Amino acid sequence: MQKANRFKTKDFVLIGIIAVIYIAVFFIIGFTTAAINPVLHAFSPAIAGLIVGTVYLFLAIKVPKFGVFTICQSILILIVAILGMGYLPWLIGMFIGAALGDIVAFTGKYKNKYTIAAASGFMCTGSASGGVIPILFFVDHYRHFCIDKMGMSAEQAEASIAASAGRIGVIILISTFVFGFAGVLIGSKILGKHFKNSGIR
Repeated sequence: MQKANRFKTKDFVLIGIIAVIYIAVFFIIGFTTAAINPVLHAFSPAIAGLIVGTVYLFLAIKVPKFGVFTICQSILILIVAILGMGYLPWLIGMFIGAALGDIVAFTGKYKNKYTIAAASGFMCTGSASGGVIPILFFVDHYRHFCIDKMGMSAEQAEASIAASAGRIGVIILISTFVFGFAGVLIGSKILGKHFKNSGIR
């Protein structure tokens, strides 16, 4: 590994801060949408993508090194697991999404706005897949998780399952990628001169 690509202590500190910001955004959106209705909550990863796209872009600007997204997502996975919300398919989806994100962003050397946007799309979709794939393929196990681990009533669990079942689940995954992608493009405008001076094009 080239010396320039080695992570420094300050890189890990920034990644940790970004991870905390991400999880704060995720939980705020998650709890807010859950309080409104199950369908809106099912699309919470897509909604979050519009916001965290800016966060991912900022991270790519500050730490343009292979593995940065995977490290950030691993911190999120650890936090989620500590909080007792570590549903295995969700954690696996988050990790795979981040790994794909790093691979895609690396093809543009973390200097291409569109490969970073695609990386954001994969990471957001990876998170969303943890709620969709189990419903599509392991619905009984997911139902028990919602009731036994998340404290949902049987009615709430069924409503959550219905909100992501069948074609709706596919729509959720596609829209999450699109929103995650768009979040980086929006972020490039929000960051303004900071983005223009980054060398990302």
